[in-house]
Amino acid sequence: MLAIYLAVGALAADCNSGDASSNCGGANCEMVGTTQICTQCNTDYVPINGKCAEATSASNCKNAEGTSQGNQVCGKCEGATFMFKGGCYDKGGKTGNLICTDEALGGTDGVCKACNTDNGYFTNPEAANNVDSCISCDDTTGVTVGSGDSAKTYKGVDGCKTCTISDSATTATCTECATGFLHTPSEGATSCVETCPEGYFGHTSDTKKKTCQSCSTGASSLTPAVAGIEGCTSCTYTSNTLKCTACGEGKKPNKEGTRCFDCSISGCAYCSEAGKCEECDDGKIVKTAAGVTSCVTEEGCTGTEGFFVKDGTPKTCVACNENCKTCSGAATACTSCKDTDMIYLKKEADSDTGTCVNANGCTNGNTYYADDTVDPTSGKLCRKCAEGGLKDCDKCEKSADDLVCKECTGKKFGLNKKSCVSQCPVNSQAGDDNVCKCNDGFTPNADSSACTQCHSSCLTCSAAGDSKCKSCKDGYFLGVTSGQTGKCILCGDATGSGGWTGVTGCAKCTKPAAPGTVTCDECTTDYLKTNTTGSAPITTCVTADKCGEGFFATTVGSVKKCVSCNDNNNGITDCGECTAPSGTGPATCSACQSGYVKATDTNECKPCGTGCSACSASNQQECIACLEGKYLNGNACVDGTGDTCGQGKYANPTTNECKNCATDIPECTACTYSDSVQKPVCSNCGSGGKLLRIDLDGTTTCVDDAGCADGNTHFVIDESGKKCLLCNDTTTSSTDANKGVDHCKTCTKANTQKPVCSACLDGYYGTTSCTACTGANCATCNDSDPSKCVSCKPGFFLKDASTGECVPCDNVDKGGREGCSVCSNDLTFKCADCRANYRKQQNGDANDDYTCTRTCEDETACGGTAGACDAIVVGGDGSMTYYCSQCRQQ
Repeated sequence: MLAIYLAVGALAADCNSGDASSNCGGANCEMVGTTQICTQCNTDYVPINGKCAEATSASNCKNAEGTSQGNQVCGKCEGATFMFKGGCYDKGGKTGNLICTDEALGGTDGVCKACNTDNGYFTNPEAANNVDSCISCDDTTGVTVGSGDSAKTYKGVDGCKTCTISDSATTATCTECATGFLHTPSEGATSCVETCPEGYFGHTSDTKKKTCQSCSTGASSLTPAVAGIEGCTSCTYTSNTLKCTACGEGKKPNKEGTRCFDCSISGCAYCSEAGKCEECDDGKIVKTAAGVTSCVTEEGCTGTEGFFVKDGTPKTCVACNENCKTCSGAATACTSCKDTDMIYLKKEADSDTGTCVNANGCTNGNTYYADDTVDPTSGKLCRKCAEGGLKDCDKCEKSADDLVCKECTGKKFGLNKKSCVSQCPVNSQAGDDNVCKCNDGFTPNADSSACTQCHSSCLTCSAAGDSKCKSCKDGYFLGVTSGQTGKCILCGDATGSGGWTGVTGCAKCTKPAAPGTVTCDECTTDYLKTNTTGSAPITTCVTADKCGEGFFATTVGSVKKCVSCNDNNNGITDCGECTAPSGTGPATCSACQSGYVKATDTNECKPCGTGCSACSASNQQECIACLEGKYLNGNACVDGTGDTCGQGKYANPTTNECKNCATDIPECTACTYSDSVQKPVCSNCGSGGKLLRIDLDGTTTCVDDAGCADGNTHFVIDESGKKCLLCNDTTTSSTDANKGVDHCKTCTKANTQKPVCSACLDGYYGTTSCTACTGANCATCNDSDPSKCVSCKPGFFLKDASTGECVPCDNVDKGGREGCSVCSNDLTFKCADCRANYRKQQNGDANDDYTCTRTCEDETACGGTAGACDAIVVGGDGSMTYYCSQCRQQ
């Protein structure tokens, strides 16, 4: 191909020698095949058939206008010639035939109509006698036709051997290259290239024609035929084999390069199928997890639980065995186990790897045990017996809290079954179970190889030291909750330890379930007294004269005790006070319990009549006092409900007796006791013409008309009988003239006229009508500005007359006093009473002003000011904490 091209191509040539060099100027020679031609001659010469001839003899060579002979070059050719490279060439001539295939005669004068395509020329679409008719396929300079905006340049393709040109094109379409490969893209011009561009491969046909073929479509119509690879954007072609090296967006080739697969995995170089990476780039390796592949670094692989780097070319990131948490070198070579039933790692001999087993897998054969402590690297392990600190036993077992030997063939189990021994250690002996145990007062040492002596107070212990006792000797108790070890405390140690305390003088005791004071069972020298009035019995050791009311000193069995007077065995049933017997026998009762009376002639207590707390010794049915909830009515005890007390009487809970209404409320014929006002209230004043008057505080009296109007807080009406009404009563009467005024405190009423209000209740202002004060906690307020208080309700004081603000008595920030509940502020603040659980103390020399000192830590503990908060606990730093010592009576 190259030789043929050099024979026909028009190439630049040296004009210093050769057939055309005569009269050809300088470097104006070119080659047409192997023939040298001149393109511009010296003055008075013109190129004719490639050689310089005298212009005067070249009749077919004219100037461009055709008016005279050409000079140096031909501007126009005439006759059976055509223009090429500045000269005129004969059609059918030797040189002309290399370029033009027109017949020698015929055709258009000065124009070649059919250029020699086999020799690498194409016909100028606008060929004329004044322009080149034929253009070389590799002429990239080309031939320009026309001028200005209408100028066109027809040219070839660099390196092209043969070509064609379409009607509308100005650049030839190359059909074969001289050297390199012909690249014919789907869009754009043809070119000749040494290396095909990206997306194409170089193909040499059986006829030696070199072309660039698309990686994706191949060359199925050529020989040899090559099938394309769909989606391939870069490929290689070697030994008739096409291999894809890159695919379009979202796709990757397989490693063999035969296909492109959908594959958007970051860092993946090759995919073996859609979404499945088979090799990564950038130094990463393929990780497969649950069938899904990704590209990771080796560190990223080993840093993910349950994966390891598998050696190979290339390396891969592979999942460990399903039970492995981590593994190394192989999927089954576990280095730790997952938190499943198969959680224990059983290592191979002299290896850090092994298999994951359950607890039974560990203990099978009893040469290993399941260790539930977590190793930082390996997690839970199957360990050999010796690793757990056992000595001379090959088989072991682990209970919930300890590892022990399982078998000691021909030997005894050592202390705590931590070894197999021929002889038990000193101060120990084997029991029926063949296990060595320390004698009382001794305990195994740290490694269970010897018995160590316990503290002197311990009966048994877990280790040496006074805080390691498990049980105590007589006279001591263990100061910890059940199942723990601690100190043995003397039963008589009232100071105790950790909240556990003994009882002064106690010799034997029983400790409580939780920290607190023991129950003494026997005193050292004194008498044991048990108080059972509370929720738990309280025991003390006292001298005989301190047994107290209701008890007597005696010896029961071998124990000296304060026995209750009503003790069924040693006392008198239902006895409340007694004296001890002079020898053996029961006590002598001197007074019986409530509801019983001492018989006049025998050492016994007899029951009183129903409801009696005390009765006559001669007639037990004759009550002197009643039990709680019952009321003394004459010599009988009644329940106080309904008319059980009788006409004109009421049940008084403060004296537990039935009292006459008229005794407390003169002229009252029917009444009941009111818990809210803490006294009897009358409901009927009888037929003596007296009216029932009910005051604002609930107090009732029987009065005449003048008594009703006394103080102007009530008025009399006469509707089906006279009635005494409060000034603010607006509901009793349906007649307007007999209705009171809302919120009125004092008023006057004249005959049939409506009551006229003269003063309002606390919190209201006005005269004929009462309107609520808008200031908070006002008793009275300013008529012109009801938001300003003139006086305050109880529990408040007027801080400033100008602002009219009522402040709580205990508001320290605004001039009050802590704990104060009743106060005044007549120029100077004075506290008259204190809140519940505050101690009231005289303020200096003032006999009408008090300070309030908080006493109890719990403000409600003692039930109010009638209780006492004098139980003081002094801390180590001198601070005092107050607790209730006496409760208010309910």
